[in-house]
Amino acid sequence: LLGRHRVTPLDLFRVGGSDKVNLRDFHKQQALGRSSFDITLQNGLALPMEGRYFVAPNGASMRPNSPYLHKMISQFKGGNTTIYKLPRGTHLPDTLTLLHEHSDYFYVQCAVPMTLEELNHEITTMLKRGGEQM
Repeated sequence: LLGRHRVTPLDLFRVGGSDKVNLRDFHKQQALGRSSFDITLQNGLALPMEGRYFVAPNGASMRPNSPYLHKMISQFKGGNTTIYKLPRGTHLPDTLTLLHEHSDYFYVQCAVPMTLEELNHEITTMLKRGGEQM
């Protein structure tokens, strides 16, 4: 883990299939026979990842403007690709924090325990209020 941030250190982008964040829970994805996931709930709650090391996905992925981001966008499946830009210097709400996992990979996670629905709402609200839909 390279860092934790309360303010975005650079312009970051979120790519999704809707204007609302809809994180995928590990257990539900496994039940559907899928291997990709965004978070693992504990007793029905999203919990902040603590410590100095990355363990597993725990929130909404974000990336800076880079060749990898462009490749990801060009290969995104689905007809409703939505891209949010969260500008450098954006203050995150007290309920969220930004983790820099490695190289150009960041993700937004909860700063306090909450339900998945609350986390989806908090991240969506942050992107809509502090960001720009591209």
